[in-house]
Amino acid sequence: MISTNNMQRYVLIIVLYILVYSCSSEKNRSLTKINFERSSYDSLNLEVYDTFEYTFKFKNVGRADLIINKVVPSCNCQVIDWNSNSIKTSESNEIIIKYSSPYAKTFQENVLVYFNGSDSPKMLSISGNVVNRQ
Repeated sequence: MISTNNMQRYVLIIVLYILVYSCSSEKNRSLTKINFERSSYDSLNLEVYDTFEYTFKFKNVGRADLIINKVVPSCNCQVIDWNSNSIKTSESNEIIIKYSSPYAKTFQENVLVYFNGSDSPKMLSISGNVVNRQ
């Protein structure tokens, strides 16, 4: 059976571990910064079923490695291509968005980029018009 003193030590060790881990994690999150050259692409015009591809370029402007955890499109009409490897300080990379629609419409679609920074997620957007084929 565990004595009261030993139990208190275990609880104290666990609390200290959680405190140290959470503080170091928050410190790294505040050191990680991402800068996109542009966060939206507007005035896109394409025909029904055509595929449009746009590359959003970004740079790690923070003081810690940048890790993109996930990239979430707002609809199934988008296919996202991105690299999940760690991006060192001052290095650049890109997220490619491919868009296609079977309907003529005006659209604005968003993509959320989740990463290990304090201002995560960042939102990227594309917008424009899809017209019927001539």
